[in-house]
Order: sequence, then structure tokens, then C-alpha cells
Amino acid sequence: MIVGSQESPLPVQIMCNGEGPVVHVTPLSLDWGQIPVLTDVVRVITLSNESLVPSRFTAHMVRPSSVWKIEPQQGEIPPEESFEISVTANIDDVVRFQDKLQINFLESQSRTIPVEAYGFGTTIVTSPKMESYMNLGPHFSNIECQKQFKITNCGRRIQQLVWSTDGFPLVKPRRDPLYDSRDVRFKNTPSMPEFRQPVFKLSPSRMELKPGESMWLTLKGMVREPQEVKERILCHSIIGRQGGKELIMKCDVFVEFICPLLEFSNKAMFFRFDKMPKDTLDLLVQDLSLKNVSSLPLNVNLSLKYPFAMVFGSNDGKVEAGEETKVTDVTITLAVNESYTLKVEFDPSFKDDCHIRTADEVLSISYQEHPHIDYIALRGEVYFPNLSFEKTTVDFGCVLNDTEVTRYVNITNNSPMDVNYRWSFLVDDELHVERRQRYVPAQTYTVLDEQDKEQETLPEQEIELTKVDHVDDENAKDLEQEKETPQLPVNNVPSGKEADPVDADITELPPARPDADAVPEPDAGDSKEEVEEDIQQATTSELLAETNTEALVPTTLAEVEDIKKESSELIVAQPGLHSTEDQEGGINEEIIEVTELHQMRPQTRMGPMRAPAAINPTIKALLEGSHEMEAALGVEEVFDILPLYGTLKPGETEQITLTFYGHANIGSKAKALCEVEGGPTYELALLGESSLVEYRFDASEIDYGKQMYDQVATSEITLVNKGRVGFDFEALDMEPSATGKPHPGLPLLIPQKVSCCAVCFRIFSQSSSLNS
Repeated sequence: MIVGSQESPLPVQIMCNGEGPVVHVTPLSLDWGQIPVLTDVVRVITLSNESLVPSRFTAHMVRPSSVWKIEPQQGEIPPEESFEISVTANIDDVVRFQDKLQINFLESQSRTIPVEAYGFGTTIVTSPKMESYMNLGPHFSNIECQKQFKITNCGRRIQQLVWSTDGFPLVKPRRDPLYDSRDVRFKNTPSMPEFRQPVFKLSPSRMELKPGESMWLTLKGMVREPQEVKERILCHSIIGRQGGKELIMKCDVFVEFICPLLEFSNKAMFFRFDKMPKDTLDLLVQDLSLKNVSSLPLNVNLSLKYPFAMVFGSNDGKVEAGEETKVTDVTITLAVNESYTLKVEFDPSFKDDCHIRTADEVLSISYQEHPHIDYIALRGEVYFPNLSFEKTTVDFGCVLNDTEVTRYVNITNNSPMDVNYRWSFLVDDELHVERRQRYVPAQTYTVLDEQDKEQETLPEQEIELTKVDHVDDENAKDLEQEKETPQLPVNNVPSGKEADPVDADITELPPARPDADAVPEPDAGDSKEEVEEDIQQATTSELLAETNTEALVPTTLAEVEDIKKESSELIVAQPGLHSTEDQEGGINEEIIEVTELHQMRPQTRMGPMRAPAAINPTIKALLEGSHEMEAALGVEEVFDILPLYGTLKPGETEQITLTFYGHANIGSKAKALCEVEGGPTYELALLGESSLVEYRFDASEIDYGKQMYDQVATSEITLVNKGRVGFDFEALDMEPSATGKPHPGLPLLIPQKVSCCAVCFRIFSQSSSLNS
């Protein structure tokens, strides 16, 4: 139509074709081939819009519960552009899967794309994942290493799983039930190999899993010694109702079994305290450094015993905050490569005495994660001025009356400092002195009077000493026999017996008073000391009476002492000198020095002995008073020590001289104290006794009987030492040259000279009857 024109509008013919959008799809099919199960495998489909209008679409899989997924499932394609669709395949079985992808376009035709895939692998899933190589890291030996896995069957079929260790049989091999090692048929049969077991074991070793079902699998392993362990774990599966099994999984397991390692600054700790007299015992403290050099954290238990202790402060951080704490048991935690300094304390006053002492303990270091225990040696030494004694008891034995004996004791300074010592006797312990007397059997004595030597024959007056101490059975019998023997009257000779020519010199004695002629019989209540004292007094009176019968009564005590001195010069038996020689250098020599020979008359049955005619009461009283004075002896009068004091250097040895003075018939014991400055006081027990020589013969005469004139007659007599002191004896007027061949008519004693220390000694007497 034209504006302003009156004509009709001009007609125009319009023609058009209506159609939807044009979309091209590539590719037209998808084939994944073999892909691992339970793994997403993506393929891409490209949609190209060739038209000038946009195109909307939707996409889905034809089968329900398909193993393929589409992203995105719908969208709009701009004009003349392309669009990609991702198709993901995740199959859950080792079979072939097929499906179709359908794409619908609005105002256009739909398209269908076939897809397929074949799965391989296993549908068993472990959590955590069990890789082909699994390193469990370091682990302490002697402690079980354990790890758990969750096993899930993600497949479509039921599966039976069998777990094993590569290289190790599942069951122990068995022998033929007919096998007998003693049977010759099996003589050459090789022995059964040792059944080896793997370090790692899985529990349960068999399991059955339904689709979607899960179970727990435990891996355990332990070794006794630190080492590296690598084993391969195998898993076989029986899928569905199949008869065979196939290997679906293998895993190499590696574990480093280690021992806890702590680095110590010292393997041993030594404490020493030298206690001088003016020092005080103070605590000693030392530091010990600990460092964890193992690859795992450690919980360390520390323990020790008194007199050692561990000291912790408030800033240590290993114990509760507070003041300084002393403990004997504590637990600390050390991270990898962490260090800690421990303070160890020693108490030197763990004992109350002043002797050298040592304390040996250990610091035990145990671990909560491992049974291994480390030890740190602890030694504490406390030194005082000390001495070591060769002996603690000195027994002087029994010596002869009025002699002295010397013993030697070595003392050594076994401390590292000088030692000042001083000797003394224990004041509170009184000297114990026991008077001991020798046994005096009843004897018959004959007294010769010088005024009546011209008389031819006179009867023998007999005086019997019967006061005795304790007697044995043999002596008691002899005493009874002598008591039963009738005493001959004075000036009478038994009828039928002629006077002996020897008796011609016997002088008639004046009648003896009852209180002076003989020693009274001992009462039942008399003590041993009283009996022995009376016997000694009788013996002394005998010797006094022997010197002069007219001067029996001295007027002063000095005269009594002179008489005793003169009587002591009548030597009958002389004790020998005994010494003991140390083979290692003479330090332990024991020398008995005889300073005074105390003599006595032998009282035996070998022949008649002289006896006093009377005992004067004055002399008896003076002698009793003398014994009372001797009984009050001080310890310094019986024992002596030299040197009394001194100083010893470390390791020095000194010889101490101990002397025992053998006062007449005593048994003494005392304690000597050695006081060390700044150290202990040592006690030395002293024992000693003195006595007289006592002996007897078993026969008083030797009768050879009738012998051939050209033969040598031999007889044996026994000499018995009845006392406690050894002595020497010697035969008088014997020719040593005649020992092998005795002279005719002369007796010969064998041995002629010997030291008698035994209880008895046999003596052989030989005599030849051939006249020269």
C-alpha cells in the first residue's frame, strides 16, 4: 500500500519451510573394551547444532540400574555450536556389560547410541586400601604388630576369600601314618623338614562375602629380635559357584622391628666420699643425660634403690610441678631425638658406723612399649680411716708359770687416708683371772735327816699328800689304792722283811702335829681354786723344809721370799722354747720368750720323793697372803701392747707386739681396744693361761726278767704329759754313740732327748746282759 495513492495495495507472495534444529551426534557407538572393575572410565559424546535455532536435549540409559552414568543428562545447544556429554562406565563384575544411551531432542528426532564394556580385576575392596606394597613402618620387637582391614564385596556375586602367605604352606605337612623311625624300611627316608611359619598371619584366613557384605581382617606379626621383615600376602577368590579359585590380590608387607634405643652420657656412675675426722657427710649429686635415638617415641620407666635417688625440680616438666622432689621410681616420655638430663643423688650416710662402706645398685630403665631393660651401674664408696687386722682373737695358749709369751698381729691401713690409732684396754670389761692348779696325786715321800746318817737301818716315815683337784678315773683308782695301803709305823720294819741298806740313812722324824704334818683331806664343798691353792702351798712348803729342818720358821716375809727363791733353783724339769715361723717373711712369727724358769719337783711313780716333815702355820699364813696379793692383778700386769699409738700411711702395714705375762697358775682373758681417729674402735680378744709342768710314767721300775746273756733286752715305758705346758726331757748319763749297740750291763734310753708336747710319749729302754 502506497501512502497518498488512490490505487489498491500491491500484492506480494511470501513462501517459507518450517523445520526443527539440526544436531549431529558423534560417535554413534561407544565400546570401552576391558576396563578395571569398580573404576570410573569416561567417554565423551559430541553434539553439534547445525541449525540457526537452539536445540534442547535430554539423555538417559535404556536399562535400569545401569553401570553407566551420563553428565549432563539434559541441556541446550546454541545455534551452530557443539556440546559434549560425558558417559562414565563403572562396572562391578568381571563380565561383559552392554547398554544403550538414548538422546532426545525437542522438535527433532531422538538418537540411540549403543555402549559396551568388559571388566577385569576384583570387586573386593579393602579399607584402608591394601596396596601391592605396604610399609607398616618401624615397630618394637617383642610386641605384636597389628593392623586391621575392612573387606567389602562390591560385586554382584557371592565370593569366598582365602588368605595366605607366599612361600608358606597353609597346613603342616604330615607323614605317612605307617612311618616308624625304628623301622629299617624307613632307614633312608629323609627327615621331616622343619615346619616354618610366617611372621604375619591373617585372621580369619577364610571368609565368605555376599554382595555388599563387609568383614574385618586382622594382620598380626611379632619377632623376638630386631630385624626387617618382608612377606607377601596372597588372596584367592572363588566367585559365585565356580569350582576354581583365582588370585585376586597380592600385597608385599614390610615392617622394621626395632629395639628401643636410649643414648646415655655415662654407662656407670661412681660416687666417692673421703670422710676426714672433721668432715660432715654431705649428699653427692651427678647428672645423667638421656637421648631417644630410636625412630619411635618412648615411655621410659626409671627406678633405683636407696641410698640413691633421682632429683626432679619444678621446671623439669616430667613430674608434677612443685618443690624439688626425690623419688626412686618415675616415668618420663621422650619424643624422637629428645634429650633429658637426670640428676642422681647418693646419700653417704646410709649407715651409722664409721667403717668403710660401699653401695652397689643399678638404675633400671624399662620401657612400656618393649620388655627390654637397660641398666646404669651405680656405685657409692665412703671411706673412713680404717684398719684391717690379721686376726681378731689372740690366744697365747698355756705357758709355764712366771714366764711371758709374745705374739704379733699385723694391722694394715686399708683406707686412702692416714690413720691415727691408739691402744687401750676395755675399762668396763674387768680382767678375768682364773686360778688354776696342777693335779697332785698322792705320793709317798722319804725325808733324810743329816744328823742320823750314821745309823744303819731306820724305818721310813711316810707322809701322804691327799689334797687333790679334779681327778680322772685312773688317778682316782690310784688314790684309792694308796689310801687303802696301811701305813707303816715309825721306827718299825714290817715283819719278815729285812732292812734295806738304803734305809740305813733314814732319820727318825719328830712326831707331826695334826695341823702341820699333812695337808688335810679336801671337803666336798671346797672349790677347785681352793684345792689347787692348798696343793701349791704344800709343794712350796716341801721345798722350804728340804733346805734345813732346823730353820723351818722364818721370822720375816723377806726370809720367806729368799726361801722360795732358793727352792726355785732346784731344777727338775725345764720347758722348751717354742716358736712358729711364718713362711712368707716372718711377719706372723710367734715367739715365746722364757724370762724365768719356774722349777718344781716331779711327782711321779718312778721312785721315792722327799717330802716335808711338817708345814709351819706361819709359813702357811704368809704364803696364803702372798696368793691373795697375786690374785689382785691389773690388766696391765697380765697383758701388754706395743706400740700403744701410731700413724699409718695408706696401704702401710705395722706389726703390733702383744705380750702375756704368765703369773703363776692363772687363766686370763681381756679385750684390747684400738681407737682410730675419725674411724671405728676395734676389739681384740686376748686369751692366755699359765701352768706348771706335770707328767708321769706308767711304770716305776723296769724288770727285764731272765734274758740270754748275749741278747739285748727291750722294754717300753710311757711318759705322759699331764699338764697343759709342753716340756723337753733328756736322759742323763747316756752315751749317744751307744744308740745302735748298747754297752753290756748299762741301760740305754731311746730316744735320749726329745721335746714332749703330746699327751703321751713312748720310750724304749734297752739293756745288754753280756759282760765285757
